Amino acid sequence: MKKYLSIFLVSLFLLFPFVIKAEGEETEPGNEVVELYGVYINDYEVKLNVGEDHTLNVDFYPIDYTENVIYKSSDETIATVSNTGVIHAVAAGKATISVTGEVSGETDSIEISVYNPITDIEVTGIPEKGMAVYGSYILTAEIVPGNTKETEVVWDIDSDEAYVSSGGTCYVNDKEVELKDNQACVRLHEEGDYKLQVSVYNTDFKKTIDLKAVKMVTDVYVVFPATNYNLVNDSLVGAIIYLSEGKTMQLEVNGYPSDAPQVYTYSVTDESIATVDDKGLVTALKAGVVTVTVTATETGANYSVEVTIKDKAPTLKKFTKFETASYDANSAFVAWYPVDGAAKYNIYRATSKKGKYKLIQTTTNYYYEDTKLKCGTTYYYKIQAVNSSEKVTSKILKVKIKPDTVNYAYPETVTDKKVKLEWYKLNVTGYEVYRSTKKNKGFKKVATIKKAATITYTDKKLKPNTKYYYKFRTYKTVKGKKIYSDYTKNPIEITTAPAVPKVTITPDSISSLKINIPASKGAVRYEIYRGTDKNDVNNYVMSLDTAGAYVDDYLNFGTIYYYKVNACNSDWNCSTTSIISAKVTTKVPTLTLTKEGKGKVNVSVGTVADATGYEVYKSTKEKKGYKLLNTVSETERTFLDSGKSKKTYYYKVRSYREVDGTKVYSPYSKVVKVKVK
Repeated sequence: MKKYLSIFLVSLFLLFPFVIKAEGEETEPGNEVVELYGVYINDYEVKLNVGEDHTLNVDFYPIDYTENVIYKSSDETIATVSNTGVIHAVAAGKATISVTGEVSGETDSIEISVYNPITDIEVTGIPEKGMAVYGSYILTAEIVPGNTKETEVVWDIDSDEAYVSSGGTCYVNDKEVELKDNQACVRLHEEGDYKLQVSVYNTDFKKTIDLKAVKMVTDVYVVFPATNYNLVNDSLVGAIIYLSEGKTMQLEVNGYPSDAPQVYTYSVTDESIATVDDKGLVTALKAGVVTVTVTATETGANYSVEVTIKDKAPTLKKFTKFETASYDANSAFVAWYPVDGAAKYNIYRATSKKGKYKLIQTTTNYYYEDTKLKCGTTYYYKIQAVNSSEKVTSKILKVKIKPDTVNYAYPETVTDKKVKLEWYKLNVTGYEVYRSTKKNKGFKKVATIKKAATITYTDKKLKPNTKYYYKFRTYKTVKGKKIYSDYTKNPIEITTAPAVPKVTITPDSISSLKINIPASKGAVRYEIYRGTDKNDVNNYVMSLDTAGAYVDDYLNFGTIYYYKVNACNSDWNCSTTSIISAKVTTKVPTLTLTKEGKGKVNVSVGTVADATGYEVYKSTKEKKGYKLLNTVSETERTFLDSGKSKKTYYYKVRSYREVDGTKVYSPYSKVVKVKVK
């Protein structure tokens, strides 16, 4: 009996702990649930395209928590989330993703945005017949479909003969238009085919658009007969038709470019006052005021003018103002201030002041160009204003035919010592170039150019930072005789560049070089350029408004860099140093010599950051014969040297830094001399 009782008790004892665990699981040591006291989603924002996945970045506190966490989406038709926090984008829209502790209730959430993937970029605003050369067009891009993650496009074009801008304003038919989002102002400068690339910002999605540039009228100007001009301060403000002098007036339309098809439509604001036909002939019907508009058919470019119709022309008045000129060595130009009431003008010409004047032209313009004349000959003109009942004749106008002069020469190159001028070719035999340092006097001829095709001149051996004035006189040889033009009316002013500064470059640290730029008179800006190839020193580094030192940092130790510096004046004329090379090393150490006794010199080397050691060299001659005297470490930079009494010795030092077993040396210090006791 006792045997069976013992077996029962042992069995009960073995069973008891399992019963306690099942009923009191929460209290058994090592099995308590560790609750969360903080849940934080670290994603700032989540934007996904349909089909993309994203794993939430969540911090849980404490990090050894054991309670279960639940991820949930507010709208699984927009986005789903797995029990490990992986979000899957389903359809475009917004949804809130939350993560919550099952026991503690600690939670955080984030609103995510799901967008449609980009399938296309549609561009509108491109004319079917092509874009006019030099015409401005506003193109609009639309990302397809709507509701995409990225909404901004970037515009680019494949040619230097084209312009594209996506900001600011665009001038279209002389009107300034503010560009909206995803719009671009496009202008093509030459006929031909172009490739316009439109890409979605921050993506690889792009589309190429074919553009074609053709010649079409982009600017329209209307010229009226001179007799019908009203002039206010010498400016055109409209036109007048006098019914007593005829009821019609032909508009002269000039379109730019002139070699584009000149196709226009015409309209008038009130056809009861005047009409205009498809050729630009205005017919007056009764007194009044109308506006006539000329429109380029292909582009819509237009020009409007006001026309006033009066019953009777006023009495003719005298001529008041004239202008005459000779040009191109074979033509004369005469112009006059219009005579109110004149219907037309008769032009008479003679070859002597009291000679026989011959009628050469009748015009309704207020100017006349007389061509195919003889260079060197003087011609005389009379202008006669007429209407149905009166005539008024001008004074005699005198024009001597001579070559054109160079009124402006472009300074193609300006340095500290030379100026290269370039100008347009003229109908002449040659050119004379004059120079002075004063604007209105002191000009001396510096060159005679005997070929009309030579349209450049380089003036050398000039002084830096000096203001020079240039003027020209041309000549044309007629039957062995030189016929000269006038001198340039307004001398061309050029200030040579400042003198080339004597720039030095020294190591500043193991990752920088110090560029020392001394002042150059007249310089207002110093431009620093750098390269690792002496044949390509075009990497812009910095511009300084004043001379001084600039530290070029973040360089590679042991690398040789090449520099050039431009010293520029306020006219942007610059002188340029030769290429200067410098190696990134430790700094140049200082060297101090002290006489210590007969034949003895104490040599002390200044410390340099990051240097491994120093080499001291010695010679009996200042510029040659140096031999290594001693190599010292950073901790032992002073030593005693000996020499012959009363003899002078020369010393220099350089630092080095050892990298991978190779010594990289600094430049040498300045030479220091000492005469021993």
